Amino acid sequence: MEKLEIHNLISAAYNVSLTISKIKESAYYHRKATKQNFNFFHGVVKNKTYYEKYHSNFIAYLLNPNESHDCDIFFLKKFLELVPIKQKFEISKFSDEDLQKAIIRTERNIPYSMEKIDITIEKGKDWIVFIENKIRHYEGETQLQDYLKFSKEQFSDSFGIFLTPEGLNSQKITSEDDKFIVNLSYRENILTWIKSCALELVYYPHIVSVLLQYIDALKHKEILNIMEDKEMENIIEYLNQNKGYARVLVENKGNLIESLDEFVNQCRITFFSSVRENVKCSLNKIKDLIVESFKNDMATFKYGSYEFILKIAIEDDGKGSWWGIYYKTDKLFPCGLENGGWEGIKFNEINDYDEPDKGSSKIIESMIELERADELIGQVTKNIVDKFTKHVFYFIKAYEIRDRFFEILRSDLSKELISYDKDLKIIKDFTNDSINLEFKGAQFQLFLCKDEPDPEESDGNGSWWGVFDSGGNYLDCGLTKQYWEPIFFNGINDFENFIKGSEELIKLDEDEKLKYELIKQIVNTIINKVDEKVLPAIENLVSNP
Repeated sequence: MEKLEIHNLISAAYNVSLTISKIKESAYYHRKATKQNFNFFHGVVKNKTYYEKYHSNFIAYLLNPNESHDCDIFFLKKFLELVPIKQKFEISKFSDEDLQKAIIRTERNIPYSMEKIDITIEKGKDWIVFIENKIRHYEGETQLQDYLKFSKEQFSDSFGIFLTPEGLNSQKITSEDDKFIVNLSYRENILTWIKSCALELVYYPHIVSVLLQYIDALKHKEILNIMEDKEMENIIEYLNQNKGYARVLVENKGNLIESLDEFVNQCRITFFSSVRENVKCSLNKIKDLIVESFKNDMATFKYGSYEFILKIAIEDDGKGSWWGIYYKTDKLFPCGLENGGWEGIKFNEINDYDEPDKGSSKIIESMIELERADELIGQVTKNIVDKFTKHVFYFIKAYEIRDRFFEILRSDLSKELISYDKDLKIIKDFTNDSINLEFKGAQFQLFLCKDEPDPEESDGNGSWWGVFDSGGNYLDCGLTKQYWEPIFFNGINDFENFIKGSEELIKLDEDEKLKYELIKQIVNTIINKVDEKVLPAIENLVSNP
């Protein structure tokens, strides 16, 4: 293609993209003027509509026949009717009475795994349907396998649902396990379910209002990014009236919107491919830092003995771009970026994640002249590299300090336990985060965890200690959280404030005396709770098996 043709193509795309952005902006202000932006869910989740637990809680609320919606099994039955039959598990064979007896749980604990099942639908030991809900995060390496193992061991019949915005397949399960997993999507299945329920409940406007607000929340750019019908009509009308601009984009291709989207996506892919390469080259100049080549949107980087993942991503379905840092376990590493472990990519005053239309216009505009494209790529690269060196390194240092701190803490706790009570014996000293103990013939485990943070919490989940029986099941022994308690660093609840806790550890690492005073204080706290709560609970179990 000649240089002039390329220039015309980019100019046309820029004009079309800019006008579409204005149409969308007009639609936004129309919704604002008519109070259509009011949404109960947005108020509750505070602009974090992509947090899976909020959706799990609401879906579970609807599914539960005994909840306050007073719709009995209506929602549950309509939901299960959408699920394709897997193997011999046929929902249709269950009577209304069976469904009425179903128990709905969220964040269900299972043995031999620290993961929790998002939603379960259970009837005694007869059957279970579990739902693993993933909106933005990745599935754990053995997450679905663990859930299937638990379901098959504990119930006569079972299958699982893997729920994602677009109905993606699990990437972690075997072909054999795939027979017991159904892929459902928010875009097709959940929207269809909620809409069909709303249509049948028209005589209950208060319920319909909430269901419609939930549909609106799902359409938000953070999840499905579905454009309003009127907005789409205005864009199509504009493109049809301005074929002079659009002709070079859609000649002999038919659908104007699809052609423009395809072109804009290609521009974004080309732009961010250059950004990734520049970021990799810049970071590899830092001493002791090794950044591997990007595979798709991810690159592994190593600093000392630690490995993390750097991700520079373009979201699907018109959402914008962002970058973030992950552990190798696919969990976000909260390292002081705007959203803990990630933030949107910015073009001067434009946050491309929040305003992808304006971001696309900026990218396409820069590509009209190569010098301007290089300048914008350089600006984005510098912003990422600067934030990386300022924030990411700081928290990698905190991670290293945390490792050393807990190594000493576990060693000192082990010594105290040995000398504490003649009836308390150590069967196996600390391996990673657990120590195996025996008291009056009963074996149990004490965990002391520095924990990798939870990506759904703003600060992440920090350290805690707790008690499990020899089979790995939670042992309720009257601690603050029944079987566990958070660890405090000089008044800071580290479990709830991972970032503040990490900052405190960095500060203490510079003063050996204060550091060892804190370690002694934590050890004494645990020993006292073991004496007051844990051992009496163990003794009671021995006396009343």
